[in-house]
Amino acid sequence: MISHLDRSTVNNISFIYIIYHIIIFTLIKMSTLKLTFDPTLSDALNIHIMKPKIIDLSILMGESFALDDFGLAYEVVSNAEFLILAGHAPMIRPDPGPAHGAGAVLTNWKKSDDMKTMEKTGKITLRGILLSTFPDRMFTSMKVQRSLHTRSTQYIMTQLYERHGTLTELDLAYLSAQLKKPCPADVSPDAFLADWQASLGDLAQFGQAIPQLMATDHLQSCFGPEYVDCWRAFVRDFPQLADRTVDRLCAAIITFSQGELPILSAHTLIGANQVIALQAQVKELQQDLQALAVKQWTPAATAAPAAPAAAPSHRGKRGATTTKGAATKQAKGALTPFSVQPFCWSHGPCKHLGTGCGDRTAGHKEQATWQNQMGSPWKQYYETRGYSVISP
Repeated sequence: MISHLDRSTVNNISFIYIIYHIIIFTLIKMSTLKLTFDPTLSDALNIHIMKPKIIDLSILMGESFALDDFGLAYEVVSNAEFLILAGHAPMIRPDPGPAHGAGAVLTNWKKSDDMKTMEKTGKITLRGILLSTFPDRMFTSMKVQRSLHTRSTQYIMTQLYERHGTLTELDLAYLSAQLKKPCPADVSPDAFLADWQASLGDLAQFGQAIPQLMATDHLQSCFGPEYVDCWRAFVRDFPQLADRTVDRLCAAIITFSQGELPILSAHTLIGANQVIALQAQVKELQQDLQALAVKQWTPAATAAPAAPAAAPSHRGKRGATTTKGAATKQAKGALTPFSVQPFCWSHGPCKHLGTGCGDRTAGHKEQATWQNQMGSPWKQYYETRGYSVISP
């Protein structure tokens, strides 16, 4: 008796663990598939966009207990749609028979019973996902005495598609606009192309088919200039316009993005790094030149003005005598070449103007000149040494 209770407890714990695993797995897949209702779009567009994701989710939920590779897909499409999708009729797991026979047979029955229970739990979970994803107003016409408990998941999904799945002209215009949106940088080309082709198929399904050549033009506009080599190869491989189909262009884009684009991107990055290195070298050389110019014209290196010439002797030639003040003015004027040099407020007369200074001090004025130094600290320095701000 104790052994039987222990075995039952273990079986119950195992079953609870399996159910917990299914729920966690479903939540993870839901977050990956992004099964959310967009209120900015019409009901028809929401159904149209989410239906493939719902089918994928139902397949993933039923992988561990399905009799085929399509899980619970038969719960979200009609029997005719499932036949087209899977190629066979829905394969619903039958109820297991009563336990009898030897231990091996009993074990097999227990496994079948667990699988059937998991299938029922998966159906309930899938039904809850549908009811929580779409707004309640979309289920009003399906309720029986204000309840949906008597309606199957297959009925709910097929009714949603039949009653709310017809696209309007605005919906078709939206899908047409989607064909011209650029491929996001964070989305792989193959994933983008899958959604793009789905939108193209939606338009064709509702009588808005786009010619192949126009569709390929739209598709090329979705990718940046780095795909120019892809277009050239595509035209070279398919010189006839009739052979340039969307499927072939999609295959060319995927092949190019996986093979040649990484190499081109690496070469581009190497070239960009080389340009950045050269720019840094040029900037360093410019700074060195500016430092040399500042050093050449710095006050410490500037030659002090020559002493005024001594007053000439009256013994000179008649008419050649000059006064002492005139001689001093003439000497200082001869030592004032700064009026023709570029002037910088921060460095004084040097090799650059204030507008091109790369090492500015506080209060720097870009428009300062030798004649109008605008309060430059160099003005007082030169004036105390007898230099004039007036051109000689």
